[in-house]
Amino acid sequence: MTGQNTLEENGRWIIRYSWPSGHPYRDWENDVGSVIPKRYLQMVFYVYPDKNSGERGAACGATGFFVKHQYSFLDGKKRVTGWYAVTNDHALRKKGAGAYYPNPAIRFNVAGKAETFQTNRNRWICNDHRDIAVLPLFYEEVHSDVEFLESYNFAGETSVSNEAVERGGWLCYGLGDEVFMVGRLLDRDGKEVNYPSIRTGIISMAPCPATEDEFLIECRSIGGYSGAPVFACATSATPPSNYRTRSLIKLIGINRGNARAHKIGNTGMTFVVPSWYILELLNSPLAVAESAKMYKQNEEYERKRQRELDSRAPTIADIIKNFANTKRR
Repeated sequence: MTGQNTLEENGRWIIRYSWPSGHPYRDWENDVGSVIPKRYLQMVFYVYPDKNSGERGAACGATGFFVKHQYSFLDGKKRVTGWYAVTNDHALRKKGAGAYYPNPAIRFNVAGKAETFQTNRNRWICNDHRDIAVLPLFYEEVHSDVEFLESYNFAGETSVSNEAVERGGWLCYGLGDEVFMVGRLLDRDGKEVNYPSIRTGIISMAPCPATEDEFLIECRSIGGYSGAPVFACATSATPPSNYRTRSLIKLIGINRGNARAHKIGNTGMTFVVPSWYILELLNSPLAVAESAKMYKQNEEYERKRQRELDSRAPTIADIIKNFANTKRR
């Protein structure tokens, strides 16, 4: 009806907080309906044992996702942004042997086509106990087609419990909350272009000693989905969100693999390593040191590129000469 604020039917105002000062500000967020936003599909990449496998689109490997994270240099005086690839530690290893692939590859879409990039195993920072691996990325490796998940969109440890939800926590998660996982369905994952798929379910068990401090979700995992990001939506909010706005969707962790039981085999449930363990690895001294090293390399790369641009720029004499020639004509 004319005169009504129809925007309220298509979104809402939310409070965000600036980083690192923490000042609150209002931001409008569009309602995307019950459809999972496309940006979550653009966050993932495929993992292969080597570049050749990726270029062939071989039915092997795993999934990973891109993360953007602010960190401090070792002196704690300067905060900078780092870009990372995240996957499982076991996704970088040979099956059975346990040895790492020397040059695992990642594949993601660039300008509408899948491109494969070889990595060096020694550049990956791994936590084999938690089954997480992160790779700091150079600036020139960051492409406009890629969506990076900001680390402030990780669910926090204190936000996961039924008690937190029942106290009215708007961005808290408990048993029964909806989750979705973005990953590879082998043989249907795309050859010329990556086509990630979605699997959905609910939180069955929160991290506890019985699950080795991991989530257990009612969502089947099969080969190819290892390393997939798992997101939760605060469906207990009022009104029900149903993936309605991205501010309600948080990363709860990374898929580690299916849960097996005695005499049953695959239970149809999946173990998910909580997001705070990923953050812990990103903030580890080794990751910070490697990120700081790459930051300095990136700065030098930018300075070199600027010098090359400056060297091709016309001199004052050239400008004056060109101006004089123009006046004569």
